[in-house]
Amino acid sequence: MRRWLLFSVVLLTLGFMTRCDDSGGKSSDTTTGDTQPDDVVEETTTTCASNADCANAPRGAACIVATGTCVECYDDSTCLSGLHCDVPRFTCFECVRDTHCTLPETCNTATHTCAVLPCTSDASCSAPTPVCDTVTGLCLGCVDNSDCTSPATCASTTHTCVTPLCTADSDCPSACDTTSGACVECTADQHCILPATCDTATFTCFTASACTSATDCAVERFTRTCDAAGGTCVECAATADCAAHEFAKVCDVAACVECVTNVDCASSDFGAVCDSTSRCVECLQDTDCAGNANGTLCDLAHKTCGECLVDTNCTTGTCQADGRCGECALDIDCTSATAPACDGMGTCVANSTCVGDDATENGDDGPAGARVLTPASGDVNSVNQDICGNAAEDDWFAYTAAAGENVTFTLAWSDNSADLDLAVITADGVELLGQSWFNKPEIVTLTHLPAGTFYVIITKFSPRTNTVTPYTLSLTRTQGVACTSVADCAAEFATQRFRGSCNTVNGACEFIEGAGALPLGARCDTMSDCASRICTYGPVFTDGFSFNWELRHTANADTRAFCVAARCTASTDCSADDACLLGFCMPECTSDADCPISDASASFTNAWPRMVCDTLTGECADG
Repeated sequence: MRRWLLFSVVLLTLGFMTRCDDSGGKSSDTTTGDTQPDDVVEETTTTCASNADCANAPRGAACIVATGTCVECYDDSTCLSGLHCDVPRFTCFECVRDTHCTLPETCNTATHTCAVLPCTSDASCSAPTPVCDTVTGLCLGCVDNSDCTSPATCASTTHTCVTPLCTADSDCPSACDTTSGACVECTADQHCILPATCDTATFTCFTASACTSATDCAVERFTRTCDAAGGTCVECAATADCAAHEFAKVCDVAACVECVTNVDCASSDFGAVCDSTSRCVECLQDTDCAGNANGTLCDLAHKTCGECLVDTNCTTGTCQADGRCGECALDIDCTSATAPACDGMGTCVANSTCVGDDATENGDDGPAGARVLTPASGDVNSVNQDICGNAAEDDWFAYTAAAGENVTFTLAWSDNSADLDLAVITADGVELLGQSWFNKPEIVTLTHLPAGTFYVIITKFSPRTNTVTPYTLSLTRTQGVACTSVADCAAEFATQRFRGSCNTVNGACEFIEGAGALPLGARCDTMSDCASRICTYGPVFTDGFSFNWELRHTANADTRAFCVAARCTASTDCSADDACLLGFCMPECTSDADCPISDASASFTNAWPRMVCDTLTGECADG
């Protein structure tokens, strides 16, 4: 069965959802109702029982035990260092979303590479980034103060017009960064208490530990040995000091890294070539791919070997995003109802059929044979179907909405031993609009929809057996319910992904197109909307020193989510007892129990895994 999974990384202030129970049961951290959807997961089939069975598999060395499939990856931890797993394709890429790129680059979702798209004049740009910086070729909110309306000025770091929170140190508890208008701990050494000095990169006070021996550095989190010549604590003075690290086992200029030369990569699982960032990778040129089972061409963007870079490299089919020649990457790519599903090898196929399944099998296992739902306005329309627990099987339905209408989908079944799930996606298969997986019946309510066709997908999560489960899918449609403000878009959120822009012309709630330029406090519905790359649903540090609940409950009470600043990029940015997790300083962990659920979790695991505590650094990381 092909499983579509929706989950959000609800940033730290809300906690994390969990899915567990070996019988297919579900549980959720219900601290808040804002369980917004973010991603889609797809399963494929082959034969393996553990990673060891995939050692020589052409598709990869990671095993999805639940489906017996060898794939390249199923989360970021199974990719080479610095790459990210696109779970629907089970393939590692340089980026899957904009947050994987360093500004001003964004993720090109066609090639899964970080790149900057150039502009030549303001005419090439549009709101919310209407100004072209002809030097960098970037569309920005502003280039200089003349692009802003007084008293707003152009922030040099985010290139957005902002009204300063401060203009002088007297406006802040400690110091004012007049460039960004933000209150910070320090901008100069005089703001710190001796012997601390100001780190002007992070605007924090920092005290370097003095030492005469490694004993003096025992309490340090990142500097555990003594550089006797300089008298300061450092991460390493020799390679032996890096032994506790899982991957970075070579000492280079007082820091532990993966490699300095190719020799250091000889036993690495990530590749035998050392790149310029001291990471072991598969390749930097085609000759590095000689004899590689995945192919002999080096994808320089990902530093991985594959059989194709462009379609012309393929004798049949097209070049897929994972560097493999194939017919399809997702079910959405398959256009024939006789072969509606994309298998793990990139081929559109017909799935197996259960005895007693409904007459629409196998065509409705993908969008090509989806059954069309056409209810009358305001009426309840129901269809009765059956679904099996076979791997890669879903039941697809197509529904066409008019702009501004509301629709509620209800999935009901009588078998208490079965677990069915319900999801709604856009016609291109890219955006997930809503999902329900914690209830019986499953109910998804979507409000103020944009005009267009959407797919409703029914999945049998358990039991995964060749048996039929009858179900009823009902929908109620109400037309002519136009949004008039963002508050209308934010009102329904239990199973609906937030679409944060009300189009008052057609009455539809649409996704915000922030293009990575929205300032702090701005309304957002995806991470890529924000210049800070963090869009959150909870109360956060807005003034740098305390929880500012007013922002959440007054100015942005109808936005459901807003852009916030990352409080850290590394644990060294945090106080002595904190570690950096997803851009925020959190208490150091002492065991795995202190860590949250991994945001790289995938639906085919029986229980969502927790992040693992590195007791040397106090940081939680994907295991």
